[in-house]
Formats: sequence, structure tokens, C-alpha cells
Amino acid sequence: MQYTFHVQEPYKTYLLNWQKTIEWRLNKWKYASLKVWDTLSFESGETFEVRNLTHHKNFLEIMKMFWKEKIIPDAKNDKEAVNVYYKFFTPEEEKKFWVVAIHLQRKTKKIAIIHWYGNTRTNPKVFSEYKKCLENYISNTTFDIIIPSGWFTDKNVYESEAEAIKNAICDNINFDWERILEEKSFTTFENIEYCAEILKKIKDKEITVFCRNTHLPKIVYLSLQKYLNYSKKDTLKIIQNELNDKSLLEFDWEIVFKTTNIKFIWFDLWAEKNKFWKAIRSGIIETHYDEFQDLHDDFIKIRKKSWWIK
Repeated sequence: MQYTFHVQEPYKTYLLNWQKTIEWRLNKWKYASLKVWDTLSFESGETFEVRNLTHHKNFLEIMKMFWKEKIIPDAKNDKEAVNVYYKFFTPEEEKKFWVVAIHLQRKTKKIAIIHWYGNTRTNPKVFSEYKKCLENYISNTTFDIIIPSGWFTDKNVYESEAEAIKNAICDNINFDWERILEEKSFTTFENIEYCAEILKKIKDKEITVFCRNTHLPKIVYLSLQKYLNYSKKDTLKIIQNELNDKSLLEFDWEIVFKTTNIKFIWFDLWAEKNKFWKAIRSGIIETHYDEFQDLHDDFIKIRKKSWWIK
């Protein structure tokens, strides 16, 4: 069953930020009917799954059983925490109905954003390797939504990058996840910008981004800002901290870089020197799109010309 509930600030924010994971209520009305796996939603749309329910004689008993920080994060001690609840409920109600501790976990949509590399579509060896890597991850993971991204990239291929990704996966994996194609972009920056527009419509989400190694720096840099609204400084700080992990510096086939609510998985695909240089050039331009919009516009013109697009 799905129910709505109301939590006052600052405790609503504590729940949304994962600081508070246990909600107390009198064991009456809808809270007496709750079952594990039921959901509780705010009117603003954020949803939590009920993962456990325990019943107690009073609020103090709950405090002695569980970490105070998971219930009233800003209380200095158990007595102060209990007094917060006595602002809403009386000791007489507590004695009559008892109390239920509702253990909550925020429910999220698991989303896969898949970035292609245009020239892999016309290179059978690389195309096959990229498909294999994608299928390996996707077949062992459950997603709610997949978002393949990219428009037309080669005069010899008459389907978008997004369509090519979807078809490549669907050929070998049976799944019923929602599919949203992002088919407007000419560059990685636009890939991410248009995907960010799609993500704005989804309240709670965990994002997995797939790409190839040559594109990782600009994809991480832009994704953290566009998807999670990080500042440039915070983005660079995260990237700098993560680079201290020596495993990220190894050129392995698959490497995972994970930070809050987003995970990047890149595949080390063979690339000729000229293609690697083109990736570096586009990376430099696209990670400074907001400072040099004219360069980004020129970059799109160059791509359209090379792809014979008017």
C-alpha cells in the first residue's frame, strides 16, 4: 500500500538527506496498518519504503534500542529527543496506543545513461567490444530507466547513436525497463545537457553513466554539475580526491568511479592516436562550454561538416 505522510522541518530534510532513517508515530490510524514494503510519500513526491516495523511501549524505549542520530539527528541526548515528540503527542496517547518505529529507506529510480562514441558504430571490432561490455553490466543489473544518448554521427549510418545503443542492447538482452532516447545532441556537452532535462522530471534517482575511457574526464566534469548541481570547484575537488585512488589510474577494461548518487563506468576501448587527440580536443572545449560558447558553436559546425550534415 502507498500512503502520504507529513514531516515538519528540519526532520523532513534529515529524511531526504539520509540522516534520519527511523520515523516514530503513535500506533494508530494508517500507521497501525503499515506493513513492510509499503511506501510513504511526501506531498512533494519523494517516496520511502518501509523496511522494518517495531512496536514499543513508549518513545524512550525506542531511544534506548536505536541510534539517536537516526531518529532525531539534532538532539543532544535521549531526553531532548523524546521531548521533541511530546510536542506532537501526549504521554496519555503514548500509553493508550503504544508507539511504532518505522524504518525507512528512500525509494529511488535506477537510471542508466549510456554515452556512445560515434565512430564505434562504423568500426565492427570496437562496436562489438563496446556492446559486449555494456551487456555484461546491464544483464547483471536491474534498471528502471535507460537513456541512450546521441544523434546522427556518420554519413554511412542512418540511425542515431541513441537508436544504435538501444538496438544493440535489445538484440541480446530481454528487459522491460523504460527507454528514453536522447536524440538531439551533437556533442558530449549536449548529450549531458539534454539528459539533464530528462532527469529533472524524475524526483529520486541513482544514476549510472556508461562511456568509453577517452570521454570520461569531460563526462564526469559535466555530469556532476548538470545532474547533481555541483559547483565547478566542488566538481574539481571530487575529481582530485578520487584520483588518489590508484586503481583509477590503471588502464583496465572496466573501471568504476562512484560518488554520491552517481556512478561512472568506463570501458577502455582501442583508439588510434588521431581519435584520442580528437577526444582530448573536444574534452577541453566542452568542459568550458559556458566560458567559450563561440568555440562550442564552431565545434558543432566542424562536426556537421565532417558528417555531411547541412
